[in-house]
Amino acid sequence: MSNRGKYPIGILLFSILVFCVLYFVLDTKPQEQKLLEKSRAANFESTNIQILKKEANNDLALEVKQFLEALELQYHQEQDSIAKDSLREVLSSQWFKAGQPAVAGYYAEEIAKDKSDAESWGITGSTYYYGIQNETEDKVKQYCKSRALKAFDNAISLNPDNIDYKINKALVFVEMPPQDNPMTGILQLVQLRKDYPGTPKVLNQLGRLALQTNQIDTALERLNEAYEINPNNKTTVCLLAEAYTKKNETSLVEKFVSKCTELINNK
Repeated sequence: MSNRGKYPIGILLFSILVFCVLYFVLDTKPQEQKLLEKSRAANFESTNIQILKKEANNDLALEVKQFLEALELQYHQEQDSIAKDSLREVLSSQWFKAGQPAVAGYYAEEIAKDKSDAESWGITGSTYYYGIQNETEDKVKQYCKSRALKAFDNAISLNPDNIDYKINKALVFVEMPPQDNPMTGILQLVQLRKDYPGTPKVLNQLGRLALQTNQIDTALERLNEAYEINPNNKTTVCLLAEAYTKKNETSLVEKFVSKCTELINNK
């Protein structure tokens, strides 16, 4: 029998063997690519703006729904870029007033992408943060969390000296901590307290969180430290009024309630 025809079969079998070794035995993906794919999988959003709008519309009163639909139509038909920007701001504001911060955050984010400044990204992050606090559905809260963190990261990169963006990012983790590290947000605030010793802002937040968990003495310690830095800080004074009320220290309650009222009226 001729050997012609044997070699192609042998070559084919050899090729299949090589393929199997490469595919099943050797991991041919670069480490960087694997990390990227893992990151994409971790950041996959379980919802999107189209779904959010559709579900939000079910909760709106008819007149509000019609008003927002008219705004949306005007926005999509508008050709002038300046007018379109103004409509986005109106849409964000109106969706927020309608009790839909996740949708409001989307329009704030679109504005921030165009303006590319720290303030716009800070507003975006704060809008999504409000969604974390007030939305009830987990997938919507997760949507707001991921986008709030990205927004605050953008704001921090554009204005790294502004402590407010760093505090707000930490508060996102306080509201929705990672499962493997529930203290992430608190630890970030503690670090900010060390990094910015001359400002009451971080101490106020730590005091507020201590009050929420009924750690009154801890709250008073932090808030009194903030009070020493700035005795006319409205947030500090009003939180001290709340803390001393819970502590039932009548004379101090009167002092700080009175001062809190004065600072609010003189804003």
